[in-house]
Amino acid sequence: MFDVIVIGGGASGLVSSIMASRNGVSVCVLERNKGCGKKILVTGNGRCNYYNSDQNIRHYHSRNDNLLGKIINDNNNELVKNFFKSIGVIPRIKNGYYYPYSNQAVSVLNALLTEAKLNGVSITNNVFVLEIVKDNDRFIIKSNNGNHYAKKVIIATGSYSFYKNMDMDAIRQCLREDVNFWWFVPVVIVSVFSHIFRACRWRLQLRALGIEAPLSALVN
Repeated sequence: MFDVIVIGGGASGLVSSIMASRNGVSVCVLERNKGCGKKILVTGNGRCNYYNSDQNIRHYHSRNDNLLGKIINDNNNELVKNFFKSIGVIPRIKNGYYYPYSNQAVSVLNALLTEAKLNGVSITNNVFVLEIVKDNDRFIIKSNNGNHYAKKVIIATGSYSFYKNMDMDAIRQCLREDVNFWWFVPVVIVSVFSHIFRACRWRLQLRALGIEAPLSALVN
């Protein structure tokens, strides 16, 4: 049994596993794909802009601005930059965007994986989680390749890029009724707007993952 199991081997999952392992606990990452960090490799058109100097709570949407202020602040911003320096990511800064000096997203992924390995994090790929059950003082994570056990669980599964492909029911089915759940929306593609507005005229120009989107909406 591990002290902590992290479900999801993306950026959030890998960072969570590293921070937990640095605090002296045993950690295992369960990743659905054949390898971790799939989205990291396509971030920033393959260059991975892992940080933006323009950190302001106005850029985030929440009903709790006080909570945002505790998370998005100068002190935590420095902690983020120092974390990436600590794992060997040297920044190349352009217009406030921080890229790895190599300009290759794989550099960030390799740094995260190396740091996780150096800290003793166990990573298991091709694991599809079916259910999470609380059993006294431990959690049972039921998956396609058997059960996994942990004292604590971090869910870092992220979200789909396209609204139409999001399957919230699949996540709800994994969680018991006593687990709080918040709805989330895509962060890459603006097609979510077509579900918000009744009438919408829009023109999209897609360039890799960069998007220019002049948008006009008529709300009836």
